Order: sequence, then structure tokens, then C-alpha cells
Amino acid sequence: MKTKPCFIIAHRYVRGYVSYIEHYVNNIISFYESPLIIIVDNNSNYKNDVLSVFEKKDNVILLDNNTEHKFEQGAYLVGINYLIEYNLVDKYDYYTFTQDTYILKNKYNFDELIENDVYACPISWGAGTQDLPMSLIKPYLENFDLWDDNLEINYNHQLNNLSCYNEDVLKKILHCYCTSYIIHKTKINDLLKYLKKIKISVRWESELGERYFAWVLYKLNNNKNYQIDYNPYTFYDHHTINLHDDFKHGFFAKQQQRKRENTQDK
Repeated sequence: MKTKPCFIIAHRYVRGYVSYIEHYVNNIISFYESPLIIIVDNNSNYKNDVLSVFEKKDNVILLDNNTEHKFEQGAYLVGINYLIEYNLVDKYDYYTFTQDTYILKNKYNFDELIENDVYACPISWGAGTQDLPMSLIKPYLENFDLWDDNLEINYNHQLNNLSCYNEDVLKKILHCYCTSYIIHKTKINDLLKYLKKIKISVRWESELGERYFAWVLYKLNNNKNYQIDYNPYTFYDHHTINLHDDFKHGFFAKQQQRKRENTQDK
């Protein structure tokens, strides 16, 4: 594999919930030669329970998110600012942004993205449909200058999908499962501009991000869709899966823990 990967992981540890961060990092290190791994903690009370093991690892950077931008997108913003501050952006080819419970289980060859001319994509579209009213999503797209009134989009509540006048438009409106995605180094500064506009403080705002951010990735990928992984709903129950177990259904696997901004340590 010629491409050099960097992983930026949004982390929040709550006592009483299983942490997979060490397993995730060990997988990355075993799959790739000299990857950079940036773990950005979102104000965990007991982060040292699970992060102290990385303090002496040269290729693992530990950061704290002390900004107004929380949840995964806020953590990604902190990670990107670190890359820019230390002139690291051009040293790696593709940047993978994920939650700490959506982990790499099998090696992915990032050369495939180069071969397919991919600059930005979700890891997975998930179910591949929208399930929230466009009235909630539209303000975000307008803020990003991505809304087009000529689309004449109508929300179809019965099908939990979007009904569009143009089939090509429908293909644009996909899902960015877990707001986890991959970005080429040449698009990092463009991504930064979008992330600066996003301020998330509660979980439902994060869930909205899964919906509208697919549009951002579509634009960053020169108006093309792409995903590297399967629809997780097809192969396993993401509420009951044990991420330490063997996994044969793709590259990344997710355990849904549904931690919220007010979730307490046990």
C-alpha cells in the first residue's frame, strides 16, 4: 500500500460503558506502517482509565477538546487544527475521522481511493436514506451554501425517504453513518471551513449531522458519491455486537452505546 493514513478519533469515555479504544488503536498499528493516530477526548471525567496506555506511544497523539464544538465534529476540528499547527497535513494521504465506538476491524487498502479518484466519502451510507424532515436539515445546508431552491425537495414521511423531482438529486442525499468519513489531504482545508460552522452541544444535533454532512462530502468529492463499507444494519446488530470478536462483514464495525451529553459515570 502506497498511501499513508492518519486516523482522528473522537473519544468520550464514561465509566460503566465498554471502551474499545485500545483495541482500535492496536488494530490500526498492526495494519499500517507508521500511521498517525490522533485521539481527541470530549471532556471525559476519567479519561486516564483508558488513555494512559497511549502516553508513551510515539504515533499516538492525545488531545483535549476544550472548545465550544463538541461531539465528533468538534473533536475532528481540534484534530485538524493540530495537523495544521504542526504542518502535518501533507505528510499523510488520507484522513479517517471516526467515533471511538466505530472501529477498524479489518485492513482497508487506501490505495483503492486513489484508484477510484475519491477525495471525500462516508465510511458507510448506513441505510442510505434520510429519516428526518428537511425543515431540520435545510438550515445547515443553507449555512454551508449547499442548498438549491430549485431542487423542490419534498419529504415523504411514510417512506422515511426523500422524494425528489430528479433521480440524480436523490442520489446526492445519502447518510453519513455515525458522522464518520475519509478525506484526502487536498480537501482538509475545505473540510475545516465547514467544521468551523458547526457547533454541536447535544446529541440530537450530532444525529442531524449524519444527515446533512453527506451533502458536504458529496461536494468535496466533486459531486460524486462513494462509500468503502457495507450497510451495517444488514449484517449485525450494532446494539449487541462485541467489537472484540472476529468480524467478517467489512472493514469497520460499530457498537451503538447512545451516550448523550448528560450521560453519567457509573
